[in-house]
Amino acid sequence: AVKEAKGTGKPLFVFFYVPQEGPPREPCGLEGRLLRSHGLSDSKVIELIKAHCVPVKIQLKKGEDYPIEWPALKKWATAYKFSNGRGFTGCSVVSPDLAIEFGNSGSARISEMLGAPAFNPKEFLGMLVRAMERVNEERSIRVQSRISEEERKLELERFRKGVTRAVQSEGRRG
Repeated sequence: AVKEAKGTGKPLFVFFYVPQEGPPREPCGLEGRLLRSHGLSDSKVIELIKAHCVPVKIQLKKGEDYPIEWPALKKWATAYKFSNGRGFTGCSVVSPDLAIEFGNSGSARISEMLGAPAFNPKEFLGMLVRAMERVNEERSIRVQSRISEEERKLELERFRKGVTRAVQSEGRRG
């Protein structure tokens, strides 16, 4: 998936979950099943992901560290560490260079089900649309022909800092 993202320039859409014994065939915990049946089952959400992202699922294992060491997912690794592997699931839109998160579902805990964007298809779609707007804005910075490489580098750095602040702010609201 990473190789495809780097080759196409598409961001990764990452769904991570902790497995649980029993049905369905993909035995993620209740939170993961609810996230899939609410946020990820909307036809507009599915369309957007298929058209503009490289989807990838990451299975987390209780008692083990977060298996991905991408800078973009650093906060998820920390959150997972403190969750004790219980009820942990979420989604992120990650840059092809794995350095930045353009958007995320926020936590998907049962205790937050009534207010969590992860379980609301309309809010989930809104997060994806904002993430794709950020992806497109970064692409436009990368192809600007009227700026020097040094200016481009500085502009990308400023842009990514702003995106990180925005994503963190959105996560606190969710």
